[in-house]
Amino acid sequence: MRTILFLLVTSLLLAGCGIDGERISQSEDIDGTKFINNRYGGYYERDLDSERYNTNQNPNFIDLTENRPTYGDDQDKAREVINAVSGVRAGSIFINGNTIHATVYTTEKKDKKERDELKKKVNRKLARALPRYDYDVQLQNEN
Repeated sequence: MRTILFLLVTSLLLAGCGIDGERISQSEDIDGTKFINNRYGGYYERDLDSERYNTNQNPNFIDLTENRPTYGDDQDKAREVINAVSGVRAGSIFINGNTIHATVYTTEKKDKKERDELKKKVNRKLARALPRYDYDVQLQNEN
């Protein structure tokens, strides 16, 4: 009984290691030393956008698609958010590490309290739109 059970388990394990029905055209060179695979031209010659799986599943992998997000996309989003706030205009915006440094120009003169409130408003809007960054907002009068 043990030998029959052992043979049955062994045959099931070996059956799981079989190849699928899809065969690839393969051959060797004349000497039989080099393997030739005629299926794909190579990794870089394939179109990665036509792959059947999503390449963005792991955040540690580099995104290989053409439309991958960049720092420029984050800068454009920050500029869009700042310009949506009334009474201000976005100036220079740059990213250094995890901090967005933004210069914001006000269209009218404001006293210190109003400037602080406006700076807090811009910070809140930026934090809601791009929560992964810290913000350094410099408020200046537009002349």
